[in-house]
Amino acid sequence: MDKKQPAPSGKGKPTPPAQLKPAGKVPAAAQSAKPAAPSRKAPSTMVPKARSRKAQPILGKTKVHAKVAPVTAAKPKPPIRPKATTPLERLASHLRSARTVALDDPTPTPTPTPVPIPTSGLVLWLRADEGVTVVDSSNHVSTWLDQSGAGNYVTATSGLQPVLVDSAINGLPAIDFSGSEIMSTNGTVLAADSFTVFLIAIPQSAITLYSESTSGTQGQSGQLYALGSANPNNSAAGACISVGTNGASIFEYASGYMPPLAVFSGGISTSCPLTVVYDSKTPTIYYCGVAEVTGLTSPRSDVYAPTQVGAADYGNFVGYIAEVLIYNTALNDSDRGTVESYLQGKYDCLPAPTP
Repeated sequence: MDKKQPAPSGKGKPTPPAQLKPAGKVPAAAQSAKPAAPSRKAPSTMVPKARSRKAQPILGKTKVHAKVAPVTAAKPKPPIRPKATTPLERLASHLRSARTVALDDPTPTPTPTPVPIPTSGLVLWLRADEGVTVVDSSNHVSTWLDQSGAGNYVTATSGLQPVLVDSAINGLPAIDFSGSEIMSTNGTVLAADSFTVFLIAIPQSAITLYSESTSGTQGQSGQLYALGSANPNNSAAGACISVGTNGASIFEYASGYMPPLAVFSGGISTSCPLTVVYDSKTPTIYYCGVAEVTGLTSPRSDVYAPTQVGAADYGNFVGYIAEVLIYNTALNDSDRGTVESYLQGKYDCLPAPTP
């Protein structure tokens, strides 16, 4: 406990203040003793009693009245810093530490949630719960931003804009295509020959299923293209994915050429992921993580990944699309399974709501 400055004796120079001593247990006599009055009249000053060891010390500025040193509260086990050799230095060091914590240690910023899927080779990632721009009270969508970081977003012009439905699948939003809308990238080739496409789509109409072929134009009728490609107008072809309640088909599109290279016949009525893996121009269709069919190898010089959402030149999709991912490589089974598990967990393989 600090001692008060003694009153002047009236002879000679005033007695210098006593050296501060380390805080410790306050004797009972000191707690009850009153400070001696100064020789000259001074404002009345109340000196607080010393706090018990269980009380928390109060840090900050201390007010001093009439040159009376305040009673410093006892602090349990004060930290001893190597360079602080006197009680005053130790107190100053402690106050500096407390101030540093208050200023430099705010509420920690939450660590961003790690992306639950492989990101290497991811060139397009459309999510209905992120990056969707609506332009009116009817929720018409003008822009759907790419979450992959590659900048390959899709847009729709006025009159061809689908509608965002806030709670469509497992409480999550989806984009509603009614058979006349289309969204497109800027025409950049996303991938060729070997690529992987993941699609969460719930169709509301059936499609025409054909036998697999590497020639013909069967894809020009009876199809609902959830993902499409523009005509490359050369020896290459663009992949198009037609999805109906009765199955899915992979068509390739070019001038005078639109055959089905892979055909899956089976019910598609839930939000399970539909996956297409092109490996060296040969497509394989997976549904709910199960390989359903491996199709024919394309005869074209190159096969490009889809660049359109909701339509192709010969058919528009009818139903909900909630998520699209495209990788510029044929993912191995482990990475493919990771993405499918993420999608299945997110959408819970639920049927679409009744329109």
